[in-house]
Amino acid sequence: MPMIAGRYRTERLLKGSEDGATATWQGRCLSTGAPVAIKVVPTGGTEAALLQRAAGHEGIVRLVEAIEVPVGDGSVAAGRTVIVTEWCAGGDLAAVIRKRGALPEPTVISILAQLSAALRHLHSLDILHRDVKTRNVFLVDPLDGNIGNPRVRLGDFGVSRTGGWGDTLLGTPLYLPPEVLEGGRYDRRSEVWALGCLAYEALTGRAPFTGPGLRDLLRAIRAAKVSWPTAGLVTQG
Repeated sequence: MPMIAGRYRTERLLKGSEDGATATWQGRCLSTGAPVAIKVVPTGGTEAALLQRAAGHEGIVRLVEAIEVPVGDGSVAAGRTVIVTEWCAGGDLAAVIRKRGALPEPTVISILAQLSAALRHLHSLDILHRDVKTRNVFLVDPLDGNIGNPRVRLGDFGVSRTGGWGDTLLGTPLYLPPEVLEGGRYDRRSEVWALGCLAYEALTGRAPFTGPGLRDLLRAIRAAKVSWPTAGLVTQG
């Protein structure tokens, strides 16, 4: 398996490609044997700095270290930045929902409480995550072992920024509020909307609004036709 900086071994490619601009791996620390997540990104980004700034909150994925790998390193990360974070064995929330479908209300309430606290922490530091979605929420442990109160972490700060607002259309459209889809500013309120979309998805197993394009998505939001399951929500595991 490819080695990185002589300190980590990559074991499984999770996203991207070895020769692409970015790639995310499941890996292992050679000195401790601990599993880690390894993200390789172009140099010059702010993701590692923002993770370090947000460190210490239990709802934010923990940064182990960031490494600037020399061009002549000879590894898959040569000339790029390596962001090493804790490994969350439960996977991402989107995969859990795909596998299990709608989650019990107490489980979703617990997840929302943790994510709300994480966003409050980020906003107190003047950080906007800008891509709150189920795929960027990670479960520390497999859900089967603790269905009622799973520990979750908010991760992937690749499009995050400092400042109270942003005027570039970034993030995932399914989680963006209508004013942003129409070209307006993204701010803290936009992350509250995204959290609401995440909650609906976790409770029902599907996104609240969908569409093949941005205009169709915006039309669906403006129509405000949100349907709930006729059989009701899952109240227990």
